[in-house]
Amino acid sequence: MVWRNAAKIARALVGNAADWLDTNQAHEYVVERLGRFTGDVFLGELFPLPAIGLHHWPYASQWKDRDEYRRAVWKQRRDLWREHLAASKPSLIICYGADVRPYACELFQCAERRGIYAHAGGVRVVFAPFIGGRTSKETLAEIVAAARG
Repeated sequence: MVWRNAAKIARALVGNAADWLDTNQAHEYVVERLGRFTGDVFLGELFPLPAIGLHHWPYASQWKDRDEYRRAVWKQRRDLWREHLAASKPSLIICYGADVRPYACELFQCAERRGIYAHAGGVRVVFAPFIGGRTSKETLAEIVAAARG
């Protein structure tokens, strides 16, 4: 569902599609374009280890919990992201999820705040809530509006 909502946002911002909230069109975008090497949208994770949810942690043999993992890898991940961003020079970045917001704010050198908002410091960065399956059309529209400025 995250990818489907990401596709809706991408269709609104990159494709300027009038029907950007259409779920079937979003599905087609996911299948045909989203996350492709040659695409116009890059998807990345600050902390890429997959888990079913915030309360599920299958890596306890290496890190006691998610917080320990993040503390252990953050400096390397931050440096990697800074290098990638400097090389790619994106015009817009959308960060989602309250649990990674402090790290994203450090990466983009901005004050942490609640809610959906944009920060412009050489690149427009939009901070949004988690965009999973229960994300409302109104929330997606707020994200798109913040991204458009």
